[in-house]
Amino acid sequence: MLNISNAIVRRIDAAQYLGISLPTLHRLVQRGELQAPIKLTRTASGWRQTELDEFIERRRRANCSTLQGNTGQR
Repeated sequence: MLNISNAIVRRIDAAQYLGISLPTLHRLVQRGELQAPIKLTRTASGWRQTELDEFIERRRRANCSTLQGNTGQR
């Protein structure tokens, strides 16, 4: 049985899933903020959907802690 959560998401679909542009996707990988894609063939690569979900969750947690640390007082 196919586990959809481990399906491979190609670059264009990954960018759309994350709500970002392809250049931003590339920058995130270059900076090490997003894991490099899995090389499938000479010309095809992608991410497991679970890796993209983990990236989103890390960003969500980082944003929540930033907001909790910012009380709005100066």
